[in-house]
Amino acid sequence: MLTAGTIAAIILIPLGAIILIAAFILAYVAFTSGGGIDDAGWWMGAGFAAVIGLPMLILPLVGFMLVGFNGDYLAYHAVNGKVDAVASRMIADGKAMSTRYVFQIDGQEYGVDDTRAALVKPGDKVNLNCTKEFVWGSTNNGWACNWG
Repeated sequence: MLTAGTIAAIILIPLGAIILIAAFILAYVAFTSGGGIDDAGWWMGAGFAAVIGLPMLILPLVGFMLVGFNGDYLAYHAVNGKVDAVASRMIADGKAMSTRYVFQIDGQEYGVDDTRAALVKPGDKVNLNCTKEFVWGSTNNGWACNWG
């Protein structure tokens, strides 16, 4: 399945390679020409600007393409409902451990890092504020929630 990340990689990596090769050709012309079109300094400046400047333009674009332009990652969405199932797991958090609780509401899993989640049982009604959580290589990113 093609995702935004794979499409970005298919298009932007070869494009970046072509631009990088062109920048090195410009730099080579600048070093080897004895004056070139007008001045070798112009070629050198253009070559180095391309080598340094273009990655600074391309990398943010790649980042936007990988994460996507969906507002789910940038805003909180209210999730209200009856909890069908509750599970928890321990997650490494630097040198410490934290517990993430997972609620299943209407067939969708929502992760909650708040310790108040330990008191929730199946059948309880909860009000959560959730935002999508980006996970590399996943086609179905999860939801990270706070109490609503």
